[in-house]
Amino acid sequence: MREVSQHCWCERLQAECGWSDGGCAMLARVRKRPARTVARWHWLLQTDGQRFDPWDHDAYYEDSPCWKHFRAKWNC
Repeated sequence: MREVSQHCWCERLQAECGWSDGGCAMLARVRKRPARTVARWHWLLQTDGQRFDPWDHDAYYEDSPCWKHFRAKWNC
């Protein structure tokens, strides 16, 4: 995902999205669990790497406990 680099996502998300290994982690994940991985990617893109809530675009830290509430709301 281009946004990982362009939007300076944290190192944890860079690794999750395969930025540091040429996409190998990302491909392995989508092969193992395609639907779940696509949902995760969609979530990360909509929240810009868990920095903005997808409805009001208010900014939050990526490790904020607010994300549990937002993710539950997203899944409804």
